[in-house]
Amino acid sequence: FGHDVGDLLLKKTVTKIKKCLRGNELFSRLGGDEFAITLSNLESNEQALLVAQRIIKAMQEPIEIATTTVNSTVSIGIVLHPCNGKTSEELFKYADIAMYRAKKLGRNQICFFEDEMQQQFHQRLAIELELKEAIEKQQFQLYYQPVIDPINESVTGFEALIRWNVDDIVRTPDDFIEIAEETQQISAIGLWVIEEAISTLSKWNHNRRKPLTMAINVSA
Repeated sequence: FGHDVGDLLLKKTVTKIKKCLRGNELFSRLGGDEFAITLSNLESNEQALLVAQRIIKAMQEPIEIATTTVNSTVSIGIVLHPCNGKTSEELFKYADIAMYRAKKLGRNQICFFEDEMQQQFHQRLAIELELKEAIEKQQFQLYYQPVIDPINESVTGFEALIRWNVDDIVRTPDDFIEIAEETQQISAIGLWVIEEAISTLSKWNHNRRKPLTMAINVSA
């Protein structure tokens, strides 16, 4: 489409990416179609991943330039300081290697410099996608742990504990709750837990003189 459209595409790309950032990052163009973002004061590696995923998602939307619609993809390499490198030269070199690995994987891909982190990312991405299906197909189950009165050893209520059953493999909250919270899928899961637990409690309390209680864990 010519250099003019190319320049406008770069400018619109910058605008899209800026919206995915907090505003205190160092965001620069290295040349051509390559950009670098420096994220500081991260509490975990996952925060860098979340920023990268936001950029991937934003870039999947077509860019309108005059009468032209441009579909663009982005390949992202992530390198961490100080575990991957201590100098700026090392970090840029390793980020470049990770970025080219991402390109080899296909369009709109993210790649960590370290293989172990890349494996963790793929596991996380798989759970994120499976969670969406689990919500739609209601693959969750509630286990009810009894609350016992220590004086007379009678059952006074229950605590609802969520489990995720996939192909007869039971996953505990440690396996998926954190990812559900970070991807905003926790809201739908939380509503299901509340409705399911209270519905069960209402059946148990029918015609009972002393109603049972139900404790439900809710994400902040």
